[in-house]
Amino acid sequence: MFYFHGYCPECQLQGKDVPMVLNEDDFYECPQCRLQVVVSPAVATILRWRGKGQFRREEQLATETCTDLALAEGGKEEGHELQPDTENLLQDKLSLEWFLHEISDKKEAFEAHLFHAKDPVLEAQRQRLATIKPEQWQLLFETFELFSNAGIRFNIRKAPAFRIFEQYLKQFGVLFDFKWQAWHQGWLNIRNIRFPYSKASLLELSMYISAIFLSEPYDEGTVEFYFNNKTLEKILKAMEERVKG
Repeated sequence: MFYFHGYCPECQLQGKDVPMVLNEDDFYECPQCRLQVVVSPAVATILRWRGKGQFRREEQLATETCTDLALAEGGKEEGHELQPDTENLLQDKLSLEWFLHEISDKKEAFEAHLFHAKDPVLEAQRQRLATIKPEQWQLLFETFELFSNAGIRFNIRKAPAFRIFEQYLKQFGVLFDFKWQAWHQGWLNIRNIRFPYSKASLLELSMYISAIFLSEPYDEGTVEFYFNNKTLEKILKAMEERVKG
């Protein structure tokens, strides 16, 4: 486990002990690399954007008050930016180095990629789903069931029936592009094998299946993995319940 003792974690990777200093935003900031940390009783959270180098007049060092705090990544979603991602505690140097590559130079750049629950794209998709005809939904569900019953488990995206299913997802407008990479809570749900998709809205179900398919070019095998662990089946069943209910 990596712990925070008031020194800049990024500078420590380079063999330097640089005390972090309280800035005008009430975050501890490194005066050299501008990495920012917000502190709670047990966790030091590294923010996803760097500071501006604007410190309080009266210097306050993190080393004076912080010791043995677990290090965590900052949240990715609107309203959770300052909260620790307890699912992603930084365990070692490698995980810290990996996370540092995700940090934006300015807050504006971070916010441009932030997931917003009220993004107009989501409302547009909700309206688009309402225009899909019952026979189109039925065709989509039947095609998926046909492929599922074929017993194919490997190289599924090359199978003709699955290609038709994926074509229908796109053609009917079930798949859509949104800030799926930053949808942290959504990915936590997708990775939770026990997540109750039956409680999700039709829009959320569309978001889940879109996130899985859109991530495929960046993480080959994602679609096949979530087909084989029955996640796609659960999403499609929940969709069918929503559409027919």
